[in-house]
Amino acid sequence: MTRATYLRKLKKELSGLSDSDINDTIAYYASFFEETNDDEKVINELGSPEELAERVKEKHNKNLIASQKEEKENNSEDCVNALYYEFEPNRIQSMQLHFSAAEIVVIEGDKISFETRGIEKSDFVCNLSSNGILSVNNQKRINLEFFNHNRKYRVVPRILITLPKALSLDYFNLKIEAGSFTSENVDITSFKSEFIVGAGNLVLKNIQSSASNVRCGMGNLELKGKLTGNINLDCGMGNLKMDLAASAEDYSFDAKIGLGDLNFNGEKKSSVAGHIDCNQKKANHISVNVGMGSVNIRFQS
Repeated sequence: MTRATYLRKLKKELSGLSDSDINDTIAYYASFFEETNDDEKVINELGSPEELAERVKEKHNKNLIASQKEEKENNSEDCVNALYYEFEPNRIQSMQLHFSAAEIVVIEGDKISFETRGIEKSDFVCNLSSNGILSVNNQKRINLEFFNHNRKYRVVPRILITLPKALSLDYFNLKIEAGSFTSENVDITSFKSEFIVGAGNLVLKNIQSSASNVRCGMGNLELKGKLTGNINLDCGMGNLKMDLAASAEDYSFDAKIGLGDLNFNGEKKSSVAGHIDCNQKKANHISVNVGMGSVNIRFQS
């Protein structure tokens, strides 16, 4: 494997981080190759692109959590808005999470909690209904003043979500307009799920669902787990990647393809007049709609 191929695969595996973090990481490891001028030696030391990406993401999440704790200790409430909400897991039947521009990380804990930094209280609504529906809404967009260098405080909006190691829900709805959302170590099981990404990055691993609707606009969306039943995938101009813990033989699919790409279990699919029909629909069925984006579906039984 050449350094160009290695770095290209590494960049792909780093999806879910911000563009600046990805570019900095690629530049950092590219310098390894330049200094030694021995691609094979560097690759042997770094490991596979997948392994290195996992280490980078883990370090990024730890640094983000540490940064949140440091901000909490060093900043007063006059400088940084800090909110905290906590719930007992047995009271939650469904979750509806809608976020705008923020860095969001999910970690494992005993309770369900939301801790924010740099978000006004009026812009963050967290409510638990009497029938067990937890609704979290932070949809106010950041205005241009946030990016003004003359602004006294430039705190990146951040949300730290704590969930039990194994969370079971009736319905799980997650919408990311911008920013990033990363959950890698928590197992989330839901009878019905809906994942929506606008221009942000969503990485959600260890997910199980019996019926799923997935929509990706201009961002990046990565799902890994066991999705069964009817799975509807819509991808506009973004990148949608799905790794299923199952056999491809247990799934059927149909597709509508515009100018984008569809890769199904390592095989690039082309369409006739923009359509791929399903001859025999199975219990597990994937319906794909691709505009100008890219959809990659892989199976790992």
